[in-house]
Amino acid sequence: MPQRPHRVRTTVDRASCARTQELEPAALIDRVIHRPAPVRLPLLRHLLCTSLPPFFKPHPKLNPATGRVLSRPLGGDRGMTEWFEESDEDATSWRRQVGLGSVVKVVVEALEPAEVEDLWPFLLPPLLAYLDDYEAANKVIGISVLDALLDKVDASLLRRTGVGKVFEKSLENAFSSLSDPLSPSLVAAAHPVALKLLTLQHPASSTGDDQPRFDALCALLSASVTHTWEFKSGHVALETVSCLALPPLLDALGAGSIRYLQLLVPHLCGVLTGANGTWTRETAGMLHAAAVALGCVARNATARVSGRWEGRIGAAVAQCWVEAREDEAAVKLREGDEGRGALHELEGALRAVVEELGRKEGGALLAPPRLVEDPALRDLFSPPAVAAW
Repeated sequence: MPQRPHRVRTTVDRASCARTQELEPAALIDRVIHRPAPVRLPLLRHLLCTSLPPFFKPHPKLNPATGRVLSRPLGGDRGMTEWFEESDEDATSWRRQVGLGSVVKVVVEALEPAEVEDLWPFLLPPLLAYLDDYEAANKVIGISVLDALLDKVDASLLRRTGVGKVFEKSLENAFSSLSDPLSPSLVAAAHPVALKLLTLQHPASSTGDDQPRFDALCALLSASVTHTWEFKSGHVALETVSCLALPPLLDALGAGSIRYLQLLVPHLCGVLTGANGTWTRETAGMLHAAAVALGCVARNATARVSGRWEGRIGAAVAQCWVEAREDEAAVKLREGDEGRGALHELEGALRAVVEELGRKEGGALLAPPRLVEDPALRDLFSPPAVAAW
């Protein structure tokens, strides 16, 4: 009996400790960021220059003193391989330090933009250790740290040191990591960060000379979305992620999206018509993402879509609509709240594609009379009311 209160206190203490650990990262960031510079900066400098270096080897591609890209990697052709092997074998490696990635991110988030350049050579080894690692989980951490750094860094520093290209290559490698269970999460994290990096290095030009930006956007679309479609087409989670990544890319390309119509339209239409009786929340989410992307294609490439491609898009949208309403598996999915919500979102996205297809100057919406009058498709065109195509 005397032991029972002790056990209760232990249980309470453990619960309290768990709550404290949950709050610790946010509280730590808040404490560090809001300290005055004379206190905050020496602390961050000590962490970056003294505490972290023993865990992270210098990156073979970078000058450890300046943070600039080297013309030839340290250690020659085997430099990167040896770098990875050392991080595996060394007892003091960052790999053996659980939670160290969170510390690196806290440090980056606590820096002010004007403080980044002075600490540049010390920021890169821990960031690139995670970002260039072969484990998807570590890449996700690296992308999170890079995302925080891009909010602080100046584009000129990326150009002068050549590190912008290193980041681009690291993200390209992330897009190529498609066989890990964490690949969908990794690729989903990489897409917005890659576009942020691109926008930082190639902002939209006010002079009309956007060729470098256009070329960079094309390269990103090819390295990310196209690569996924080429090697993992039909993988529901990766297909969903790639479709979700398309609208920001296509909006950035604008009318330049026309260049990719022969790739985008057939693939997205194939996704919409490829359910083949398999209706789950995941497949409904994939179809919704494809429909949103297809609507974005129609909006940005209106000049070409309205002529050659509208029939193919309209047929795919109509087929997907009918299957979502009449397929036995879809009807069963609609019985649950989550499934019904997923299908409702899909139907809204399909209607939006129809609106984009029929939109013309003045905002009128058009549709073929035979489709409007088809009982199975009537709800696709209303609301809003749609005139004859």
